[in-house]
Amino acid sequence: MRTDNKYEEANVLYINDFLINSDQRNIDRYKRYENKYNKYGIFELSEGVVLRHYTHVRIDELMSNFEKIIFKPVIYTTMNGHKSNGLYYIGRKINQIKSNQHINQLTHEAKKLGASASTMISSKGIQVKDDLAALCNGEYICPSYGLSANCPPYVKGPDEFRKWQAQSKYSITVKIELPTSVMFSDERKGVMQLLHQIVAKIEQKAVEIGFKKSKAFAGGSCKELFCGDQEKCCVLAEKKSCRHIKVARPSMSGFGIDVTQLMKSSGWSAIKSVNMNGKDKISWVAGLILLV
Repeated sequence: MRTDNKYEEANVLYINDFLINSDQRNIDRYKRYENKYNKYGIFELSEGVVLRHYTHVRIDELMSNFEKIIFKPVIYTTMNGHKSNGLYYIGRKINQIKSNQHINQLTHEAKKLGASASTMISSKGIQVKDDLAALCNGEYICPSYGLSANCPPYVKGPDEFRKWQAQSKYSITVKIELPTSVMFSDERKGVMQLLHQIVAKIEQKAVEIGFKKSKAFAGGSCKELFCGDQEKCCVLAEKKSCRHIKVARPSMSGFGIDVTQLMKSSGWSAIKSVNMNGKDKISWVAGLILLV
């Protein structure tokens, strides 16, 4: 099976193929040829034919540009009379224009929810730096370090983010503008809670329209914002589900995301002290939804 140009140009793709088997006969030949082909599941027949049995994960990867209509596991009888796992698949090629329209709908939704601005960016342009993530536990330790499952050292950090980033073509950025004075007042907590709520809601909607592995990131400690009245994070202390799992999201800083560069990539000013009507100065907080 291939996904070369002739498949990519089709609107609908139909596949019958073989899946990995777990019987000893197949396991032995998978292992026999694994080093030769650098893949588990490829093997040779005495007739000189080279064949491959696929994992479900590999099928999903190959079909990433197609919307699944039918995926049905089946049992095939091979040309040598053996039984083998297989699949029956029909998929429709994802219309990129339609996909972009869906993403634009997400940015509009973010603004309806309270964002001052929201836009689509290329995920490749997100800069992730190990030294930024290290600041959480650097010379001046963040007061929220280690207090929640969404903060270091419990998040997987820059290396894991780069893996997610490699699977993503587009991301959505979100900005909330506010007077600088609010950032240093009791109102700040409400603004940061709103940021988490917005990115979490857009993440949920992204999943609903087909970006099934999307991940949202905000700013600030969810322990401070949502569980300040609790002694400890229940995920860490009691191994329970998060009390605010529908809204609390990890901070970008724990993954080393360069937020200043993120603002620039979004076409926004990264300066946090801009005059507003000659009175107060305006600042901002930002969030990110990685579409996967």
